[in-house]
Amino acid sequence: MRRDLALVAALAFAGLLAALLQAPLVVRAVLLVPLVLILPGYAIAANLFSRGTIGSIERAVYSVALSIALVAVGGLLIQVVLDLGRDVWAVFLAAVTIYAALRLRGEAPGEPIGWPQAIPWPLPVAILAFILAGFIAGLAIASAGDGLREAQAKIRFTDFWLLPAGAGTVPAGGEDLEVGLRSHEGRPVRFGLQLSSDGRVISRQSLRLRGGEEWKQSFVVAQAPPGVPVLATLTREGEPYRRLDVVPPR
Repeated sequence: MRRDLALVAALAFAGLLAALLQAPLVVRAVLLVPLVLILPGYAIAANLFSRGTIGSIERAVYSVALSIALVAVGGLLIQVVLDLGRDVWAVFLAAVTIYAALRLRGEAPGEPIGWPQAIPWPLPVAILAFILAGFIAGLAIASAGDGLREAQAKIRFTDFWLLPAGAGTVPAGGEDLEVGLRSHEGRPVRFGLQLSSDGRVISRQSLRLRGGEEWKQSFVVAQAPPGVPVLATLTREGEPYRRLDVVPPR
């Protein structure tokens, strides 16, 4: 296998491990920068252009351009079917890079890549700008998952609804309603629920829901004078939380 492609595959695998194993931020940034901006494009360019058909500078430009295109297009396609997170993105980029490198495993190792003897002065400036931009992008990608988890950890709420139950058989002389909760508290929480209408209590419930758990129940309310609402009062850990009302359809 070509030595350059073996190194590309090894670096891609190292970047994947750094993303999945939650390596320190600096390590993730150093390994994810080439995985995002260089390695996939280099492996793809090696399949598109045989050695010697294009110069080193052109190959470097194709490597960056194809990597950016793969990141953009691949991210859009993944988002259609999956939630696009850092881990999913790292798996995708590493898989494409390693597959493209292994497709040429039958090629002879060959000579190391030769660099031109004279390099125009704008090239180092452009390379430095790419490295700086890539390092910033790598830091953003490496820290995105942590920031999202921290933000989600601070959000604590519970969905609470009271609405007509919809299609179904409704007993004569009553209205069918549905009340429900979906907990996003991240931990088990005690709730108290009371339903009332026209000054009388219809139902009292004591519930304990885990994070992500949902509870709902349909109930029949005896017909009351038009315009009289059904009230749903919810407490959380013994403290008033939310109150809903709905006027049953007639």
